[in-house]
Amino acid sequence: MEGSLVLKILKTDTFTKRFKPRIYTLDTLPYHLIKNQIYIVHTSNSKTLPSKSGLIRGHFFVIDSLTSDGSCGYQLTLFDSYGRSLESLPYSRIRQIVKYNVKREKGFFTWNNVKLQTGQSTICAHLSIYYCLFKARGYNLETILKDKFSRYSSQNLFAVPAIVESYLPKQIRLARKEKIRLNLDLFS
Repeated sequence: MEGSLVLKILKTDTFTKRFKPRIYTLDTLPYHLIKNQIYIVHTSNSKTLPSKSGLIRGHFFVIDSLTSDGSCGYQLTLFDSYGRSLESLPYSRIRQIVKYNVKREKGFFTWNNVKLQTGQSTICAHLSIYYCLFKARGYNLETILKDKFSRYSSQNLFAVPAIVESYLPKQIRLARKEKIRLNLDLFS
């Protein structure tokens, strides 16, 4: 999903728009993260040029500093749809930023350790938006993983894009149906 559509959904949803969503590339994510904020990160850098089709290849993931109940102090959460830990992420700058902010705030760190998508699928943006929609509504990572996602990545492949895309205006949804069908054809 293109970054502009990611933002269209997050900026129009009543709960996520209050965090003024923005997409950062690996080299534009601020070193000093602000409390109670959602950071959508794309693995490209700011100088990456789009392909002929207008897309920039890469992976979306989310870092947030929201707390579910406000009582546990500073908490930084990494949501990566491949379920990678901080140490196994191949992005050293992200590891540095997370460690710096957790130490600075004397907080703690959690991450998604469940693989929610297959390596061939291209739904990381959908999964990241889905996570943001629930996180902005006050759900914690554990509840989102347990109750909102399927542990079977093939089920997430079908259900999550349909739910997320339902947030788009009708004319955009109709134009995108073909793209989604092509993505799903990879697995049939």
